[in-house]
Amino acid sequence: MDNIKYITEMCSIDVTYRCNFRCKHCYNNSGEHNFGEEELSDEELLRVIDELIILKPRVICFCGGEPLLRKEIVFKMAKKFSNATNNQCNMVTNGYLINESVANEIKESGIKLVQISLDGASPKTHNWLRNNDYAYEKAINALKILNKVGLMTGVACTPSKVNIQEIDKLIDLCVSLGVNDFRMQPLMKMGRANTIDQYFLNEYEYFKLRRLLIKKSAEYGDIINIEWGDPLLHLANYAEGTNRFNMLIINGYGNITTSPYLPIVIGNIRKHSIQEYIDHNFANVLNNNFFRKVASLLQDSKEMDINKVSMLPSVFTGNDIILDVFENDIDLLGNELIKKYNL
Repeated sequence: MDNIKYITEMCSIDVTYRCNFRCKHCYNNSGEHNFGEEELSDEELLRVIDELIILKPRVICFCGGEPLLRKEIVFKMAKKFSNATNNQCNMVTNGYLINESVANEIKESGIKLVQISLDGASPKTHNWLRNNDYAYEKAINALKILNKVGLMTGVACTPSKVNIQEIDKLIDLCVSLGVNDFRMQPLMKMGRANTIDQYFLNEYEYFKLRRLLIKKSAEYGDIINIEWGDPLLHLANYAEGTNRFNMLIINGYGNITTSPYLPIVIGNIRKHSIQEYIDHNFANVLNNNFFRKVASLLQDSKEMDINKVSMLPSVFTGNDIILDVFENDIDLLGNELIKKYNL
């Protein structure tokens, strides 16, 4: 059996849901989880890396929460994976904890690209969304330091009515800071973002924004990669049926999922190894009728809380639906769930 065809080129690992911020739009409510579960231990995370070394995804991304709150284990994981495979490790962070010493540790660990969140060209806009008076200053400083030590950097930006007039200047700022990648993804109505409805862009504003990104991409050519991130694309692929994961996600409690926006768990690394799940054909869940119907429910980034469009539970509430091939006949269970949730 060719294992590689069952695993995506990218694997995302949430190393913690602890966070030093309380961002207004955080989709997974980082910093406020209370499911009565222990996050993966250092030993468990290293075991995951051992498995991924064999499977060799092209990229691993360390996410959270704020991964630098567990920086020692993140650096051990990155060094182990990059040394064994020569494949890429990335990290997503708010940048608050980065100084020159930490930046050098990041580089020495083998992490190649660090993505910093930056939601405006001024302190007022960024700090508002990030709920921290020093967030902007720290993010800019982090980008300067990371550039200085020779690391690739990316900026992630979430557009809103508060910052839409600054996006042009923000991209210019990123170019001046030597940022390699600029990624914009729509504000998604889930998690804490359920409380800021009035700041969502309308269709015309999104249209103008997309045109601006095309204009800036042409202006800067190969200097910076500018992209629009569509959070619905992988869900559309799943709804149509596929035999390949777009992204393998391992959350902070060891659950294996296929999307951060669906309350469906297809395994847990505390119960079985990734390889054991592969050998049990857990990729078949992607063609399960229930899974495909659930994936088709989310059609608009302005309504990403699946509980608002169905009877299904919201994500990150501790009420996930389990489609584990070791525990269930997933076809039989899927049909039962379709009836239960009236899909």
